[in-house]
Amino acid sequence: MKPTQQSLMVDALPLEPGDNVIVATATTVAGDTLATSVRVSSEWQPQILQLRALERSALARKTVTFEYAFQSAVSVSSLAMDFDGDGHDDLTTSDPASPLTFQYNTPGLYVARLTPLCQRG
Repeated sequence: MKPTQQSLMVDALPLEPGDNVIVATATTVAGDTLATSVRVSSEWQPQILQLRALERSALARKTVTFEYAFQSAVSVSSLAMDFDGDGHDDLTTSDPASPLTFQYNTPGLYVARLTPLCQRG
């Protein structure tokens, strides 16, 4: 939570699909409380793919390994991975269990993208 002058922001508040009621309660040192609420609607979609680097930071010329979790009834038949965020796949494989590793030769901040494909594409 990040308090500002007259507001409070909350990062990553989990919402359920549909209407949600968020209640904020302030309590003084003396124990007096004041509550307010707001109704918000969410068109939440379940997260079915999670990708993470096993090392959050590394030196240049370091090989970084990634792992993924795919939570779907559809099985993965192949993977395409853009490790350096340049829009081009650096790895394509028909083996979903293939290790996802990449050597970063230049220091920088990179956003990796994994695309799992099923039999239907």
